[in-house]
Amino acid sequence: MAFKGKQFSVWGTVMTVDGDAVAGPQVEIIMVADKYSNETGVVVGVGFVENGLFNVTCDATKDMEVGDYDLVAHTLKTLEYGESYSDPPITVMSETSVKVTGPRQVYSGKSIMFRGTVTEVASGEPVANASLTVSFLDQVLTLRSDAQGRVQYEAAFPENGEENMTLTMGGTRYYVGSSTTFGISVLVPPPNPTDILSMLLGFPQNIIVALSGLAGVGIYAARRNRRMKEEEFLEPRVSLPPGSDKIGYEDGAPLEYESYEEGVVKLFNRFYVSMQRIYPDIDETMTPREFEKTLIERLPENAHLALEDLVTSYEIAMYSNIPVTAEDFKRTNATVELIIELMKNGRREP
Repeated sequence: MAFKGKQFSVWGTVMTVDGDAVAGPQVEIIMVADKYSNETGVVVGVGFVENGLFNVTCDATKDMEVGDYDLVAHTLKTLEYGESYSDPPITVMSETSVKVTGPRQVYSGKSIMFRGTVTEVASGEPVANASLTVSFLDQVLTLRSDAQGRVQYEAAFPENGEENMTLTMGGTRYYVGSSTTFGISVLVPPPNPTDILSMLLGFPQNIIVALSGLAGVGIYAARRNRRMKEEEFLEPRVSLPPGSDKIGYEDGAPLEYESYEEGVVKLFNRFYVSMQRIYPDIDETMTPREFEKTLIERLPENAHLALEDLVTSYEIAMYSNIPVTAEDFKRTNATVELIIELMKNGRREP
């Protein structure tokens, strides 16, 4: 048995037909998939016979495929001795590594998508068609990896607290099994702004959203006008987190923030990322108002004022010194929920 990316030893004896120990000839160790074929094989080690014995250190490279091989020990011909062969079978195996990716913090009762991968340790190549199990709480899921060694699954945790999720690949003929445990903190969901959302959805919804939007626009515009008297106003671009940290509203990950200003900005950013996933022409070079102009034509008309309110709330939280309150944060959260709900019921074509 040999493992990809590691060394292994091959030893044996070389005797004459009369039983005398041979000394001096070179021995090469060759691995072939089929000793009866015409393939050349791969030389994995070279040594010499001493007192009828050889012990050769060989390399199973990381590029070698797992599987069954014939291990040919070829003693080369010398002036004194003829060549000889020995060809026992050998199995090349690979160690594996499994990994879970997903949020470390989730809300109780919220179904979240997790992803797993299984790869070869030596080569980093994916292990396709591997049988894996995921265990959490009292559930056990059986999955099979795709061509890229990936699996995905949903999990929900009903109660808050600390939980563990374990992804395991069992050992097979050619692969050594592996396992990993993923710790998850289950949090109590924040208060659901049901009353605010109901108010926005109810009569006269458009008046309420319009008033909140106009108030925000008025405050922001007044501050901006004062600044423009002193210097030329250049509206900043939307500021999104780095690529690997982009989270959309639909991902369901808990929102962490240290101030209500930060909370409003992160709510807007998540909505922005969600819209990027739907409309590829929305990129990161846009200003908030360019984003609004691009998106508004694709929303149902009853969502236009809500979008105006959301963009204004972001501008105030991001660029002004006006304090953002808990009620402002709740209203922004409800506004995002409202826009997404209206899009589901009446989104225009891109």
